[in-house]
Amino acid sequence: MVAGATDTGSTDMPVFGPYRILELLGQGGMGVVHRAYDTVHDRVVALKRLPSSITDREYRVRFRREARIAAGLKHPNVIPVNDFGEIDGDLYLDMKLIEGTDLRRGLGSGTFEVDRTIRILSQVALALDAAHERGLIHRDVKPSNILIGDDGQTYLADFGIARETSPEATALTRSGDLIGTWDYMAPERMSAGAVDGRSDQYSLACVLFECLTGRLAHPASDPAAKVAAHLLQPPPAPSVFVPTISRELDAVVMRGMAKEPARRFATTTAMMKAAGEAAYAGVTTRAAQSTEDQGKIVRAILRSSSPRKGSTLPILHNYPPTCPYPGLIGFEQSDADLFHGRDHVVTELLVRLAEQLDGGEPVVLVGASGAGKSSVLHAGLLPKLADDPAWPQVVITPGSDPIGFLAAAIAPHTGMAAADIAQSIRQRPTKFGEICARAGRSIIVVDQFEELFTHGVPEADRRAFATALAHARPALALLAVRADLVDRCIELNPLMPALTAPVLLGSMDATELRQAIVQPARDFGVEIEPGLPERLIADLGVRGEVRYDPGALPRMAHALREAWNYREGSVLTLAAYRRAGGIDGAVSRTAEDIFARLDHADREALRGILLRLVAVSDDGTVARRRVDPQEISGYILDNLIAARLVTVDATGARLSHEALLTAWPRLRDWIDEDRAGLVQHRRFIDAVRVWVESGQHSDDLYRGVRLATVNSWLDRGRTQLQPAEQEFLVRSNAAEYAGQITARRRTRRLRTLVAALSVLLLVAAGAVVVATELRQDAQDERNRADIGKQMNLSRQLAAEASLARGTDPRRAALSALGSWQAGETAEGRSALLGTQTDHYKGRMQGHQGAVSSVAISGDGKIAASGGRDGSLRLWDVPNRRELTVLADGDGWFRTVSMTADGRFLLAANPIEGKVTLWSVPDRKILFTVPDKGIDGQISFDGKTFVAWTDRGVAVWDVESHVERARFPAANSLAMAYSPDGSLVATTNKNNVDIHRVSDGAVVASLAGHTDDVLAMAFDRTGTQLASTSMDGSLRLWDTSKWTQIDVMTTVGGGLATVAFSPTGTGIMAAGIGTTVYVWDRASRRQLLGLATGSVTTFGLTVSGDGHTFLSADSAGVITVWAFQRSMLGTGDEALVSVAFQPKGKLLATAGGHGTVRLWDVTTGDMVKQLQGAAGKSYHTEFSPDGAKIVAVGDDGLVIVWNTVTGAEEARFSRPGTEFTQAAYSPDGKTIAVAGKTPADARDNVDRDEVMFLQATDLSVANRRPTREEPRNAEANKVDVNYPTALSYSPDGRSLAVTLSAGKVGLLNLADPGSEMTILAGHEGIATDAEFSPDSQTLATAGSDRLVRLWHTRDGSPAGVITGHDATVRRVTFSPDGKTLATASQDRIMRLWDVASHQSTGRFERHEDDLNDVAFDWSGKYISSASADGTVRTYILDTKEAVRQVCAVLDRDTLADEWKALGPDRGDQPVCPS
Repeated sequence: MVAGATDTGSTDMPVFGPYRILELLGQGGMGVVHRAYDTVHDRVVALKRLPSSITDREYRVRFRREARIAAGLKHPNVIPVNDFGEIDGDLYLDMKLIEGTDLRRGLGSGTFEVDRTIRILSQVALALDAAHERGLIHRDVKPSNILIGDDGQTYLADFGIARETSPEATALTRSGDLIGTWDYMAPERMSAGAVDGRSDQYSLACVLFECLTGRLAHPASDPAAKVAAHLLQPPPAPSVFVPTISRELDAVVMRGMAKEPARRFATTTAMMKAAGEAAYAGVTTRAAQSTEDQGKIVRAILRSSSPRKGSTLPILHNYPPTCPYPGLIGFEQSDADLFHGRDHVVTELLVRLAEQLDGGEPVVLVGASGAGKSSVLHAGLLPKLADDPAWPQVVITPGSDPIGFLAAAIAPHTGMAAADIAQSIRQRPTKFGEICARAGRSIIVVDQFEELFTHGVPEADRRAFATALAHARPALALLAVRADLVDRCIELNPLMPALTAPVLLGSMDATELRQAIVQPARDFGVEIEPGLPERLIADLGVRGEVRYDPGALPRMAHALREAWNYREGSVLTLAAYRRAGGIDGAVSRTAEDIFARLDHADREALRGILLRLVAVSDDGTVARRRVDPQEISGYILDNLIAARLVTVDATGARLSHEALLTAWPRLRDWIDEDRAGLVQHRRFIDAVRVWVESGQHSDDLYRGVRLATVNSWLDRGRTQLQPAEQEFLVRSNAAEYAGQITARRRTRRLRTLVAALSVLLLVAAGAVVVATELRQDAQDERNRADIGKQMNLSRQLAAEASLARGTDPRRAALSALGSWQAGETAEGRSALLGTQTDHYKGRMQGHQGAVSSVAISGDGKIAASGGRDGSLRLWDVPNRRELTVLADGDGWFRTVSMTADGRFLLAANPIEGKVTLWSVPDRKILFTVPDKGIDGQISFDGKTFVAWTDRGVAVWDVESHVERARFPAANSLAMAYSPDGSLVATTNKNNVDIHRVSDGAVVASLAGHTDDVLAMAFDRTGTQLASTSMDGSLRLWDTSKWTQIDVMTTVGGGLATVAFSPTGTGIMAAGIGTTVYVWDRASRRQLLGLATGSVTTFGLTVSGDGHTFLSADSAGVITVWAFQRSMLGTGDEALVSVAFQPKGKLLATAGGHGTVRLWDVTTGDMVKQLQGAAGKSYHTEFSPDGAKIVAVGDDGLVIVWNTVTGAEEARFSRPGTEFTQAAYSPDGKTIAVAGKTPADARDNVDRDEVMFLQATDLSVANRRPTREEPRNAEANKVDVNYPTALSYSPDGRSLAVTLSAGKVGLLNLADPGSEMTILAGHEGIATDAEFSPDSQTLATAGSDRLVRLWHTRDGSPAGVITGHDATVRRVTFSPDGKTLATASQDRIMRLWDVASHQSTGRFERHEDDLNDVAFDWSGKYISSASADGTVRTYILDTKEAVRQVCAVLDRDTLADEWKALGPDRGDQPVCPS
């Protein structure tokens, strides 16, 4: 800001309160800044204003936040605030006027000299660290917000978008938009990562770069390119543009701009201190030496992100191509052209390698088993760096001798002997970089790094190997680690810094999966049949944002490889995929084919070979093991290699992928049956290796108990020893025998014959005891194995049910039932109970081809269907059985429609040219339209019907069969009849024509679809019309104005059918693809996507109560669905609270828009809608007698309604307070309310309190402030400490209060004025509390993801429940006190056994975070409320759940369906009679 020469004494200037406006200094999104004269204090100030004309609440809140934060930050490098407030609706901020300029203007003349840059930005760093210590992030550090006074003092300005780092703070504006400046924004802010003070450090590093070079770090012309650069491109070295900048200063800037926050400096001040020290260090007369190497990686990044070339590997005629899918083995470097879908991960790895050029730790790639780590390295990363011989690639897997393998691999590039290198690594691992320097800029890739722990590597070798890799510079090191073994790797201290910021390899999204499926085949000139990619993606379990289990990816690759063998010419078909066994069965089928061809002896040999290739660690972890191929050679191994189940290379033989350990149930069972023996075998092999390496020293032989245990295990004959192992065992037994002989001789010399005989008798007796114990141990082991096998089977089936839920709900229900009956595991229980909230309710079959149309009576009891097989059928919907076949000819019943009372049915058969009217009760034709009929619709009230014939459209009277009207119409694919019989809608290519029945006039032609219109429907009131099209959209039209209301789009193919729910709550549509879509009619938000399989849905119909609807498809199946039964909600607002009526049947929900709804749990109907807060409703609760309900909101309102009438009975208002929760006292006389100070309140406002209101009239009985209560974080004057939740003890003696500063208070209600008993609470925010029914235990939840239990008698801890992956929002006890339920922000509702703290259920059915959970008064039901706008209700009785699942399935086909799931699924589940 530059001073002007305005006379402050002039009275002609504009006036703003006590200020006279002098001149405009600046203007931006957060208001205008003027030089102003303060007439009260006689000073010139900088006055920032947000005019009242700017009404956006977000802007005004942010302005107030800046004022509050800036006023609270007393720091010499933050502009002092004199005053702030509001005058005539305009918000203002009175600040000290800085005479000088800002850094942006200063940079207009070019670069700053290094000393001045360091001096200015070091002051900014001090201001930032001061803010960070207060828990604030600036979020908009840029040159224009850095002010430089004429005296050289530097100030940080504009805290308007600063953010608190509390767990409940949000990184987005209300609209969901990122705020900040793209040129300086940290990558984690663009990718929704965790944000802290290091994000400001990144921004300041960008400013530092600009000051040093005079250019932006990532210049680009548009925001998208800027985002891509910050996320993907390596940080540039300033010396590339200014060669005199030292290499050390390069390293500081690049570290400050590291993509991973963990790799940056601890504080912003530390970065600037390092910059000052590095400014003149080292050689400054030339550019950094890494510039050329960095350029190579940048070129590799460009290759990685550039589009692929077209197909380059066409199939030659009469020559079968090599399969483009590697199966379980994975992609190798030679397969780079066939590797698709992981380009972004390869780019990220290249970026991280670029960061490693100038210092830093090895890059660590972490992913689950099956995620594709090896393929990413071999076929993705290494080919991008393979064009430069100066960068030799050293690629190894550790095996049992990692140092030896590394030395042998790098030796050819160094001129040293491998033995010398290995010796150097063991003796001087920190000098390994000197050896690497001989190889130039080598790239060392260690795949399957976890083998350090699964292959018996000695501890000393592990640490030396890890230390060498950590000191490999100038080599670039990259390690790939299996996610479940990362915790073991953390034991290796030299690699700790690298492991804190790994590159994570997660699941592929649907687009990436499609590339990986389709593109390799196309590269070979083979096409993929339409529908196959969708089937594969669906079988993986991908649905919306829900990702698949990474372990399924190699199974998919194997299924594609097997399907390739069944392909039909140049097309890979869905039929070939099914013949291969699909994702779930292909691996098992391949292995079972080998097993089936062997006789009994060879099967035992196969078992021995495979178990030898498996290692089981002491903690039970199962992993592959590498062995010498000579140990298992023979034709059985040859078969395994040919099937690509086993891989053999220079390092040995091993299973091709760990997926085989779980995908083949038989191998899984073999492992479980002999798990203890496999542990013994691994220990034995390790002991043999140590014995051989030590020169076969006798001290290393087995003796005593260890030898006896191994001999006992070997007696089972389940493994064949190798020569070294055999020799070790022989020598061990010989040494043991020699020791026994010596002992006997000593005994004969020292004891008498009688004593010797006594000893022998005792030994014999002991032997009997030992033998008995061994037999019992063996039996116990077999029993444990059997139980373990059933438990594993239960968990496997539960996982299969979860995967199938999004693609095949019938299979999901069957697998869930099988899971529970195989073993009563927590996973099985979760799968079984979870099926209740799935909407699939069974199927009806009978048609021999596609079902074209379906109609249902208003009471939902009778349905009619017409099909391409020429049959017209009636169905008993509740029992899902066929009632009768009305017609069965050679025609095609294209459309059917039914009256609401179910008396009349209209059917159109265009093949026979008939439109017929039927009496449903009498099962006979009442009337046939005399013209050649094509289509028809009957009115809901049963008075008239319309028929489209070869002579136009005609309207007929149902009772008299008299034609009422007729008019011409163009050819139409579909028609719809308005409820009042006045309008007929027909299709006209992409348009919808609306005809008036009375004269046939076209009253409207509705345009908007971009392809043929396929279906239309009027709602029951006739006020809206829905149309669907081949363009995949549903358009909603207002029939009073014939204007478009909204458009709903889908990601699948065309929509061929549409229906309204008669109750007005939903719109259903479906067509080509795998989904029936359901939208909420009011909000037009998609509520459901119901999986139908790879079919085309031709018909939809909804019962009168809106709770049952049917879909008819091309496979001849009519599916029964439930709507608004166990899942309630309109989806138009996030649901924040749910409560059951005590001893009643009502369920209450409170929404983010202030709406409270009452639902009948028994029917699913909404019975009352109450409008509460004008803003957000935060909580609702019934009175103890269920007669009243209270709700609170963020506008300071407390409202009580009568639950029977819905009438408001009392209201309390406290403006300027946000009420977050209310709780009735057990006697119903008092309502405790939790109050919170709004975020935009001034500092002197304190509304953090508990208020006690009289329940009858909501008058204030008492207040209890909470801001001064103890807290778990250091307080300052602007920090709040509000009550987040309240809970009365059932005995009425105590009130639990959870506080936003982490503590939990217990208030003695006998003396409400006394001090609270303070419990330690939680780190961060304490979010909820609940007493057990006996009042003896208090459960609390917090943002630290923990649930803590406390003894209420003395406040002592009673236990901790862990296992949540996000903030726990709610916790509640079941009525019997045995179960605890939690709702957390990871979208999961969990059930816990209170006594053992073990999980008993896990329900992940919602599409967004959970906000609340509640048991009903009986403990039979539990409901969860979510930000997705729905409540899901579960019945907790497993017997009832089994009955419901069995009602969905068909007993007569149960055995066949179970068998179709595949082998090794255990016994068929049984449905009770």
